Amino acid sequence: MQRVDHPTLPPGRRVGFAIHQHSSTFEFPKLDEGFLTIVRITSVEAALELVDLLSPPLPLLKFPRTQHLIDLGAATSDDLISDFNSISLPVDENTTIVIAEKVDGANMGISLSPNGALVVQNRSHAINSESHRQFRDLDSFLKSHRAVLYEILHRDPLFPGRFILYGEWLAATHSIPYSKLRSLFYAFDLYDRETGQFWDRASLHELLSISAAAYQDDDAIQLVPKLWEGHVLPPRDELIDLAQQRRSQFYDGPVEGVYVKWERLGHVKERSKIVRSDFLAGDAHWSQRPEGIHFNTVLTSTS
Repeated sequence: MQRVDHPTLPPGRRVGFAIHQHSSTFEFPKLDEGFLTIVRITSVEAALELVDLLSPPLPLLKFPRTQHLIDLGAATSDDLISDFNSISLPVDENTTIVIAEKVDGANMGISLSPNGALVVQNRSHAINSESHRQFRDLDSFLKSHRAVLYEILHRDPLFPGRFILYGEWLAATHSIPYSKLRSLFYAFDLYDRETGQFWDRASLHELLSISAAAYQDDDAIQLVPKLWEGHVLPPRDELIDLAQQRRSQFYDGPVEGVYVKWERLGHVKERSKIVRSDFLAGDAHWSQRPEGIHFNTVLTSTS
């Protein structure tokens, strides 16, 4: 019998009577009725266990390796290096080339689990404040930015883990002593698991701006600085000068290098980087300095 718009029973004895009536007449399904599997759930814990079984957590997606567009001497033996003179990349009015400051920190991805919890990764490993000293302020950062991160990531109620916000965690000094940061985390990419594509910078910038509109400046998710934009890649000499001579927005010194993206129809199609010739990647030794780990300086809105 269908009871359209039947109101929920108010608390009281009628609820118990209704439950007892239905439970006494309920007939358990059987496999010989054509079911492949029958699962009997007797607790909330069992229901959650079944959800994990049928919909296991998504694997962590490591941010793709980026090739050097031009090797100025900072590339290591296992780095990917392109031939600048032979590369074939799109050049037309529908393709936008965006060059941003490459920052020196720990690669980080932030996403949502199936139940809506924040998941943070460094490369291919899940992390928290206890994972390493450079992440000691991570839990505090997530707590203060939780609301705006949900605005950014929870865009598909049927697929909570659809989006991954990638960026650089800049708490610890690797090779560059940043002294003018506005945040510990700077975003540079948003990945869509459903389409398998990265959003272009304009779309990501708009999303970050809209998401932060209702919050204080210190709660906003920052985007790495854009240095240049156009439809035709600058000549080699200009690119080298940009990577070698451009001053960083985050300390009184040169940028680590530049990050180049070719974007079309709202998505990133190609990406490359140029690292300045005298840059020494600190990943191999920055955490083992005799004097200990150094930390960068974050300027708050009241600084």
